[in-house]
Amino acid sequence: MLIPWTVLAGPIFYSLYADRHDYYNQAFNNFSMLFMALHGLLSNSCTLFIIKPYREFVKNLITGNSEFNSREIAHTTNAVPVSVVVGSTSG
Repeated sequence: MLIPWTVLAGPIFYSLYADRHDYYNQAFNNFSMLFMALHGLLSNSCTLFIIKPYREFVKNLITGNSEFNSREIAHTTNAVPVSVVVGSTSG
C-alpha cells in the first residue's frame, strides 16, 4: 500500500490541480508520467524480493543455476490447501 500512495499520489494531485486551474507545464507533466511508470517498476521489484519463490527463481536465473527445482521451492510455503465448491447450495 505504501508504493502506490507514495509514487502515485503526487502525479494524481498535480493532474487534478492542473485540470481544475487550466495549468499546463510540460516539465511537470513529464515528471508525473515518469513517477507513474516508476510505480510499475517498484511494484515488480518488491514482488520479486519479498515473495520467496519469485526471489529464488530470479536468483537462480541470474546466477545461471540449472539445478533449479520448482517443487522444492513450492513446498517451502506454509499454505494450507483449501477446497472450494462452486455452485448452488440449495437443494
